[in-house]
Amino acid sequence: MHTTLAMTFLNPTGGLIAAAVAVPLLVLLYFLKLRRRPLLISSTLLWKRSVHDLEVNTPFQRLRRNLLLFLQLLVLAALVLAIARPAVEGGVTEGDRIFILIDRSGSMNATDVSPSRFAEAQRKALELVDGYVGAGGAMVVSYAAQAEVNAALTNDRAALRNAIREVQPTDQSTSLSEAIELIEPFLTPEAGGGEAESVVVYVLSDGNVADQRPMTLPGGRIVYRRIGHTIEEAEPDNVGIVAMHARRDAEQPEIADVFFRIANYRREQTTLTVDLFDGDQRFDTVTAELPAADDDGPGTVARTKRVNVPHETILSVRLDIEDHLAADNAARILLPTPEHLHVLLVTEGNPLLRNAIRGADIEQLDIVTPQEYDELDHEALAYSPARESGYHTIVFDQVSPERSPPVDSLFFGGKPPVAGLEISRDDYDPPRSFRLLDWNRQEPLLEDQALDETQFLNPGRLVLPEGSRILMEGPAGPVMARVSDGRRRHIIASFELLRPGGRLATTWLREPWFPIFISDAVRLLALGTASGEGIAAEPGDPPLRVLTGPDVDEVLYEGPVQVRARVQDGVALLPAFERAGLYRTDQPVASQWRQIAVNMLDEAESNPVARAQLPVRAGEGAMAEAEGETRREVWHWFVLLALALLMLEWFIYARRMHI
Repeated sequence: MHTTLAMTFLNPTGGLIAAAVAVPLLVLLYFLKLRRRPLLISSTLLWKRSVHDLEVNTPFQRLRRNLLLFLQLLVLAALVLAIARPAVEGGVTEGDRIFILIDRSGSMNATDVSPSRFAEAQRKALELVDGYVGAGGAMVVSYAAQAEVNAALTNDRAALRNAIREVQPTDQSTSLSEAIELIEPFLTPEAGGGEAESVVVYVLSDGNVADQRPMTLPGGRIVYRRIGHTIEEAEPDNVGIVAMHARRDAEQPEIADVFFRIANYRREQTTLTVDLFDGDQRFDTVTAELPAADDDGPGTVARTKRVNVPHETILSVRLDIEDHLAADNAARILLPTPEHLHVLLVTEGNPLLRNAIRGADIEQLDIVTPQEYDELDHEALAYSPARESGYHTIVFDQVSPERSPPVDSLFFGGKPPVAGLEISRDDYDPPRSFRLLDWNRQEPLLEDQALDETQFLNPGRLVLPEGSRILMEGPAGPVMARVSDGRRRHIIASFELLRPGGRLATTWLREPWFPIFISDAVRLLALGTASGEGIAAEPGDPPLRVLTGPDVDEVLYEGPVQVRARVQDGVALLPAFERAGLYRTDQPVASQWRQIAVNMLDEAESNPVARAQLPVRAGEGAMAEAEGETRREVWHWFVLLALALLMLEWFIYARRMHI
């Protein structure tokens, strides 16, 4: 086992002062001349020894080798070092069973610690392994948006070191709770035939976590090893893009508005140049003056620019600045061309829904009955970029198909065969009218909706599987939600649009914002974006669903890192991206996924100030405060060394005098 030790001094100033005073005085004593009274003698034959003594005490002579002087200097050196209070950092790692949690989120790429915070966290993790002497085993866990076990509980130091070295940094957000939940089953101390094991959780992080509520460790002790500088230790140095959107004008689709917001974390006003690009062509340059950051947060500035882009393009915003974090100095977004969509409507007859879909600026709308739908070639329904046929999305009106649709779909009064998804309905007779309790105003599909007075007859409620996203809430529960069957996403409404005989089941059909909802829903399901918005992802986002051409087994994207995904039934689920940047593929995929822009856009991760406290406590204890490496003062060993050298010097001196 190789144990790393580092020596530090807790009182270096006191040691330097003592050395500056004591060492010159000792040397000066060897230069002093003794004063003697002159006497007349008959002969110097017997006084040669005295003459030699006179020569030794002649002032300012060249120093000769003197063992006693050397020993006295060593005594002084040991005492001076003891005054400086030497302490050893590192050494033995506390804990019989230890858990090493390595933060690999975006802020850990900051370079205020050389070469980066993440590299420093890896180094300290290796030191913990080198100093580990327990018997219960060590576990290595890395975390960002998600957590993963890199090395299970083991006493194999080589495996632990290799696992630490293989951890890679990301540009994702930080979720420490994921790591805590992952190790929680292993935290209970176990008795090993005697004393219970001591369990210690080491968190190597800058403390910039997304978790707002305090977390509690069910057992063990937490040690927070802070990486990075607090506001008291160093001035923060970062300016980053924290928001970016692009959207085509509804009346002039060739015109797009680009919005971006920049945050300044420096404690001084900053002026910088911002370049805007259409692909590789710069189309505008602006100068931004950002106010200084204060205790309430960073100084921010927002801008909106218009650009003429009738084509599909990547719009970029780049900051001309050097700071401690590079990932947030650029942001990109894909602006697709207005797509000519193919939509299939499955209904027994609903002219109001048909007209709303036709008004959604689509190229082709086909209408079939539920019986006709069952007879169609299910595999040929999904749109293929290669053959330019099929449908981008399907709308089901009071239909619950036996097979899951091959594309993302919209359901009214019906549902796909998804495990855990049910529609529960109370059939009031006569039907009763209800209003919504609430709807998700942050959802792009519903941000333009005013549904306070909208009436629904017997809307029922949805029983949803885990991971669903509620869009509308009725008196009895959810009435609209986003649901995934593992490969495809669907929007499900429990309520019907028409009653038997063609009577309205909801006043929403007559309201002006219903066609807006249909247009946005069709575009969102078909293209992944609503209302002509630009497309971008963030590191750590859920997997992206990409439509591919026939005979494609695997999709490969080149970018900051390679991203691969297997293709199943014409769909590739791209894993969550880890690094920000632009990714491209040459394989036959839907046009909006040939290039994928991934941006950090996270105010918490762009903040370079390390936190002195983590929102986690062990048991009923206080929040975890930042701790340095274990320090053991060793000044007493230097005092003992000085005493030993002093005894040796006295012994040699006494022996010479005796001779």
